[in-house]
Amino acid sequence: MTEKSLIVLGHGSRSKEAQEEFSFIVNTVKNKVNYKEVAGAYMEISKPSLEETVEKLYNNGSRDIIILPYFLFTGIHIKEDIPEILENLQRKFEGIKLTFSTPFGKEELIADILIKKANEL
Repeated sequence: MTEKSLIVLGHGSRSKEAQEEFSFIVNTVKNKVNYKEVAGAYMEISKPSLEETVEKLYNNGSRDIIILPYFLFTGIHIKEDIPEILENLQRKFEGIKLTFSTPFGKEELIADILIKKANEL
């Protein structure tokens, strides 16, 4: 098992169905990887927030945390909001390493998923 922990970061929604779908993704990732801890967090609207989740993992002993955005594109949250939050968290928690991944973006697998969905109709 790696000493790294993983946060899957979603946008957040008031929709209960959207929150359930996000939880499904987080739990599926958790069951497929071998990280110290895997948790979900939201940028806005839903709870827990990214800050709350980082604090929880830090308090549980995690010092090396990867943040995986469950976002399609490189929008304002990816370019500005999340990096600012991560900077603040780096200052707040001594000895923490926060690594921020990129959104799905131009992944060929995304096109494959779209084609699969079209073929299901």
